[in-house]
Amino acid sequence: MIKQSGLLILMIMMLLGQSHAAYHTAVSPYWSNGDQLGFHVMGRGDRHVLILGGGPGFSSWNLEPLQLEIARSSARVYLMDMRGVGEMSMAKLPSSRLLDTWLSDMEALRQHLGIERWTLVGHSWGGLMALLYAQQYRQHVERILLLNPVDPEKQSLSDLLERINAKQQLHRPIEWDKDWDQDDAAFNRTADEVKLYQIRQVLPTYFADFEQGERYAAQFSASDFEPEINARIWQEYDANPVTKTSVSAIDQPVHFLECDQDLLMPENQMVLKNYLPHMKTTLLQQCAHFPWVEQKGAFRRWLFTTLNQGEAR
Repeated sequence: MIKQSGLLILMIMMLLGQSHAAYHTAVSPYWSNGDQLGFHVMGRGDRHVLILGGGPGFSSWNLEPLQLEIARSSARVYLMDMRGVGEMSMAKLPSSRLLDTWLSDMEALRQHLGIERWTLVGHSWGGLMALLYAQQYRQHVERILLLNPVDPEKQSLSDLLERINAKQQLHRPIEWDKDWDQDDAAFNRTADEVKLYQIRQVLPTYFADFEQGERYAAQFSASDFEPEINARIWQEYDANPVTKTSVSAIDQPVHFLECDQDLLMPENQMVLKNYLPHMKTTLLQQCAHFPWVEQKGAFRRWLFTTLNQGEAR
């Protein structure tokens, strides 16, 4: 059950369009691979949903509005930071593949909850995490919702930097990094200052409305992103990626939600449709990478319709 005070605070802040860089619900502990980790839960009901956030290496507190929306559909919804990130930044990191440990941490949570199957909702990088989990623990997956996902072949990332730079130049031409580059103290920036600068400059380009993206990015702190984790996870993924053969056994319903101005379009949709021919695709207009923020009404209608389309096959 959600603590009423935390839920009330979150609902008020959503109505005001504001948030803070922290979870508003209490963390619940569980154990995985000999270490204590934590998760956050909202809602009640027989349906269970796990939200997987982006990055990799980003905290997931900013997905609380999505968690609340899903919880309103009579579901218990789970959200957590991955080992080494955000709230779990102090958790022990393995010397072997961290990505494999993340997957086993997810499975340990399912076992801790005592549930047989759950729905996976993966945003951006989280879409790949959902597919990685499903190919290993398919029997425990009810359905998969992919929100602006990265495609398994990473074709959508091939010219992503160019797309980001083009949007920056369109909205903040030339001057967007002038102060940073010409500052005499540039070489004395701390690691946190560099991370925060990157977040504030790049994240707005993931919005159809650049100024809305700037306001959204202002919520984040340097502790919300771990570049070393990001690089490590991508290297490990590249060494053992999702392949067409590896996901061919996934016959559970897969729903793909894309936005018409997303920087990952159209490559992610084309690749995933080739991998998962039975995938159902929906395109929202006038939004980019965060549809539950940019197009709340249209996203809510799609979400409720999708979650209530009957039992998995």
